[in-house]
Amino acid sequence: MPNQIPVPRYKKGDRVRERYVMRLKTTKVNYRLSKTPKNIQPKKGVIVKGPYKDDPDKAGRRRLKYDVQWDGRPKPESMYQGRILLEEESLN
Repeated sequence: MPNQIPVPRYKKGDRVRERYVMRLKTTKVNYRLSKTPKNIQPKKGVIVKGPYKDDPDKAGRRRLKYDVQWDGRPKPESMYQGRILLEEESLN
């Protein structure tokens, strides 16, 4: 069965957010006691550039990437298509 060609889901100017991520939030003072996972709000931003394909990995996959300008951040960050979601979409 051949691999499917990736299709871009988003376009420049779309308002996106990060998919749900559980981050480990710790303090520098006492690392052992503060290793409790916290629910942190996902980052929100606008797609500045994309879609474009990255370099192939070991398996030969070339995934779609977008440059996203997160709210409150100075520079855009490149993100894979599977890591972002339209802001009005839900995860269910």
